Amino acid sequence: GHIADVTALAARPDGSGVISGDWEGLVKSWDWNTEDVHTLRVRGDWIVAQVYHSAWNPDETLLLCATNRGDLPAWNRAGQGVHVYQPQAITRRVAFDPDGSIVVVATDSADVMLFHAADSTAYRSVRAHRAPILGLSVQRDGERIATASIDSTVKLWSFPDLDLLRSFVGHRGAVKDVEFSPEGDMLASSGADGTIRLWDPASGRSLGVLQADDSEVDDIAFDFRG
Repeated sequence: GHIADVTALAARPDGSGVISGDWEGLVKSWDWNTEDVHTLRVRGDWIVAQVYHSAWNPDETLLLCATNRGDLPAWNRAGQGVHVYQPQAITRRVAFDPDGSIVVVATDSADVMLFHAADSTAYRSVRAHRAPILGLSVQRDGERIATASIDSTVKLWSFPDLDLLRSFVGHRGAVKDVEFSPEGDMLASSGADGTIRLWDPASGRSLGVLQADDSEVDDIAFDFRG
């Protein structure tokens, strides 16, 4: 297992295992079927590499890890380094589009950046918020993405054009995460104010507020039924 605090956890697309990352740059791939565990190390030059988030592409041939290093390392299933994407900023969240051809990156510089997955070249970027982005979600049909920021807002963007479609305001303080429902007809956001807010992405109206507790809600997820 990990010795340092685990800061990132992501399920494989086929449900056969999970990826975990920790505060000291250690990444582990766990396979439920074989009980194999593969370990990777994110190298830091002058700082300790910290893993914030990880994601597999849809066919599980490429693993990305969002870190505090300013670059974005990628490995194949054998644990071999394949690409290094260069957002030149701390990356809090990373995702693939549904066909795995585009990498979506959310940064502390408040940018959303797109890269070609195959060769790591930059594709498009936009200054999305006024403060670091903590949450990122790609709709399953690949037509929209959502972002959540320390600036207290959730925003909805067209994909891959990155045109702003709508802003959602309601959280008091930082918004820590955002997720589309499986059908894409609902957004959920969680915040430092201890609430989970539900939104209609089509109209922008609030669908309800859940008060979790008095502490921050860092991460949220829908089950497969939504």
